[in-house]
Amino acid sequence: MNSYAILKWYQLSNISEVIGELAIDRFELFKKNQDQTRATPSPLILQQENKKDPIIDKNLSFVTKAEEIARASNSLTELKQSIDSFDSCSLKKTALNTFIGVGKEENPTVFCLFDAPKTQAEKSGDLFDGPSGTLLKKMLSSIQLSPQNSFIAPLVPWRLPGDRKPTQTEECICAPFIKKQIELTNPDFILVFGAMPTRVLLGIESISKARQQNLTYQLNNKLIPVIATFGPDLVSTSQTSRKNAWDDLKKLAQLIQEKISN
Repeated sequence: MNSYAILKWYQLSNISEVIGELAIDRFELFKKNQDQTRATPSPLILQQENKKDPIIDKNLSFVTKAEEIARASNSLTELKQSIDSFDSCSLKKTALNTFIGVGKEENPTVFCLFDAPKTQAEKSGDLFDGPSGTLLKKMLSSIQLSPQNSFIAPLVPWRLPGDRKPTQTEECICAPFIKKQIELTNPDFILVFGAMPTRVLLGIESISKARQQNLTYQLNNKLIPVIATFGPDLVSTSQTSRKNAWDDLKKLAQLIQEKISN
C-alpha cells in the first residue's frame, strides 16, 4: 500500500492523529492543564476582586436612605409622605398605591404585621380587599381585635408584582419603615403573620421555630411581647396551620386579658 492510499484510508477512518514512539498519558496532561487554569485567574476575575461591587454599594445606599427617612419622621403622616416620595425601591415604580398601617395610631393593644398588600388591595386602595385581607380581618376579630383597638400594617408598603416574595434587598429597604411605625404607635403587643415578617422583625427563619419561643421586640427600653403565627394565605390552604394559628391567637388573647386584669 503506497503513502497516498494510507492517507486516504486514514481520512475515511476519521483518523486525525498518529501514534508516536512514546506513550502519552493524556489524563495526566488534562490534569496539569486544569491545575494551571485554576492557579492563574483570568484578568476579569482579578479585576472584580480588586474593586467593590457597585450593585452592592448601591443597594446599601438605598437602605441607608430608607433609614434616614424613617429616623426623620415624627408622625405617621410624615412617614407616609416620605414613603410616597421614596424612589429608591423598584417596587415603588410598579405600584399604584403606597400602604402603611391603619387603625389606632397611639398605644394600640396590638400591632399586627403581615407581609404585603395583594393585587386586589392594590387595585381598590383598600388594604383588606381580597380573600387574604378578608381572612386576616376574620382572624383578628375572632379575639376582638380590629382597627379600633389595633394597628394593622404590611411590612412591604407596595404590592409585589405577581404577589411574589420580596428579595432580600427589598426586605432590608422596607424594614426601617415598619420599625418606625412600631416606634410611633408604641403598642402593648405585636402579632406577626407569616415567615417573612418574622424573619425581618425578629431574625427567625421559620414560624415553627418562632412559635416554640417566648418572643419579645425591644423598643427603646421597652420589651414588647410578640406572637408569631401563620399568615392568611397558608391558613386558607392548610388545616394544620389553621389550628396552630387559632392556638396562637388564643394565647395572645390570654396575654391581653392578663394585662387588663393587672
